[in-house]
Amino acid sequence: PMPGAAQKAFAVATNPKADAEQFLELLESDEALAARILKVANSVYYDRGQGSRTLADAVNVIGLSELRGLLNANTLTDLFPS
Repeated sequence: PMPGAAQKAFAVATNPKADAEQFLELLESDEALAARILKVANSVYYDRGQGSRTLADAVNVIGLSELRGLLNANTLTDLFPS
Protein backbone atom coordinates (compact mmCIF):
# COMPACT_ATOMS: atom_id res chain seq x y z
CA PRO A 1 0.00 0.00 0.00
CA MET A 2 0.98 3.57 -0.69
CA PRO A 3 1.81 5.86 2.28
CA GLY A 4 -0.88 8.42 3.17
CA ALA A 5 1.03 11.46 1.92
CA ALA A 6 1.86 9.73 -1.34
CA GLN A 7 -1.79 8.77 -1.81
CA LYS A 8 -2.88 12.39 -1.37
CA ALA A 9 -0.22 13.66 -3.77
CA PHE A 10 -1.11 11.05 -6.38
CA ALA A 11 -4.86 11.75 -6.04
CA VAL A 12 -4.41 15.50 -6.53
CA ALA A 13 -1.86 15.11 -9.32
CA THR A 14 -4.05 12.73 -11.31
CA ASN A 15 -7.27 14.70 -10.84
CA PRO A 16 -7.74 16.79 -14.01
CA LYS A 17 -10.13 19.11 -12.16
CA ALA A 18 -7.72 19.86 -9.30
CA ASP A 19 -7.10 23.56 -8.86
CA ALA A 20 -4.30 25.60 -7.32
CA GLU A 21 -6.00 25.60 -3.91
CA GLN A 22 -5.96 21.82 -3.75
CA PHE A 23 -2.27 21.77 -4.64
CA LEU A 24 -1.58 24.37 -1.96
CA GLU A 25 -3.48 22.37 0.67
CA LEU A 26 -1.45 19.29 -0.23
CA LEU A 27 1.86 21.14 -0.10
CA GLU A 28 1.01 22.83 3.20
CA SER A 29 0.34 19.44 4.77
CA ASP A 30 3.72 17.95 3.77
CA GLU A 31 6.83 19.94 4.73
CA ALA A 32 9.27 17.79 2.79
CA LEU A 33 7.25 18.02 -0.41
CA ALA A 34 6.76 21.76 0.08
CA ALA A 35 10.52 22.22 0.45
CA ARG A 36 11.15 20.26 -2.75
CA ILE A 37 8.63 22.33 -4.69
CA LEU A 38 10.08 25.60 -3.39
CA LYS A 39 13.55 24.39 -4.36
CA VAL A 40 12.35 23.59 -7.87
CA ALA A 41 10.52 26.92 -8.20
CA ASN A 42 13.71 28.76 -7.21
CA SER A 43 15.90 26.75 -9.57
CA VAL A 44 17.53 28.39 -12.56
CA TYR A 45 14.94 26.83 -14.86
CA TYR A 46 11.91 28.45 -13.20
CA ASP A 47 13.27 31.48 -11.32
CA ARG A 48 12.39 34.76 -13.01
CA GLY A 49 14.69 36.89 -10.90
CA GLN A 50 12.34 37.48 -7.98
CA GLY A 51 12.40 34.09 -6.30
CA SER A 52 9.47 32.20 -4.84
CA ARG A 53 9.08 32.91 -1.15
CA THR A 54 5.70 31.26 -0.61
CA LEU A 55 4.08 28.07 -1.81
CA ALA A 56 1.51 30.13 -3.73
CA ASP A 57 4.36 31.85 -5.59
CA ALA A 58 5.93 28.47 -6.34
CA VAL A 59 2.66 27.02 -7.68
CA ASN A 60 2.17 30.07 -9.91
CA VAL A 61 5.72 29.94 -11.24
CA ILE A 62 5.74 26.22 -11.93
CA GLY A 63 2.18 25.95 -13.23
CA LEU A 64 -0.37 23.24 -12.58
CA SER A 65 0.59 21.03 -15.50
CA GLU A 66 4.26 20.92 -14.55
CA LEU A 67 3.36 20.57 -10.88
CA ARG A 68 1.30 17.47 -11.68
CA GLY A 69 4.32 15.92 -13.35
CA LEU A 70 6.60 16.84 -10.45
CA LEU A 71 4.20 15.35 -7.90
CA ASN A 72 3.85 12.14 -9.88
CA ALA A 73 7.61 11.84 -10.25
CA ASN A 74 8.10 12.55 -6.55
CA THR A 75 5.48 9.97 -5.56
CA LEU A 76 7.02 7.30 -7.76
CA THR A 77 10.52 8.09 -6.50
CA ASP A 78 9.32 7.71 -2.91
CA LEU A 79 7.66 4.37 -3.70
CA PHE A 80 10.53 2.96 -5.78
CA PRO A 81 13.75 4.52 -4.46
CA SER A 82 16.06 2.24 -6.42
